Amino acid sequence: MTGRHAAAFAVGVWLAAALPVVAATPTLRGLGVDETLDGTAVLAAALDIARVSPADVPVFVRLLVRRTQLAPGSSGFGRLDRRLDVYGGRHVPVMLVLADAPIDVAGIDAWGEA
Repeated sequence: MTGRHAAAFAVGVWLAAALPVVAATPTLRGLGVDETLDGTAVLAAALDIARVSPADVPVFVRLLVRRTQLAPGSSGFGRLDRRLDVYGGRHVPVMLVLADAPIDVAGIDAWGEA
């Protein structure tokens, strides 16, 4: 079992174990998972392993994206579209986070080109 599969399995086990707690405790508002565009769809794999849907446990993904991943000529937009399709099909909200957000005019221009 690779590290990614082990992580997905661990999250799946946790989700399955947390279901009774979620039903009994209305204070849980959801589970957020950080993912990167270079990595795999960890939450999707965990939900599949645990056989849990977002209707059972409120979840969301925070997808961290770097400007270089969306540079012209890169495959980043295709990967982004595929990841959004994976979670869109499961009705899992995705929060897109710019990991290297611009802090000056030059940075804003660089993001604008991407």
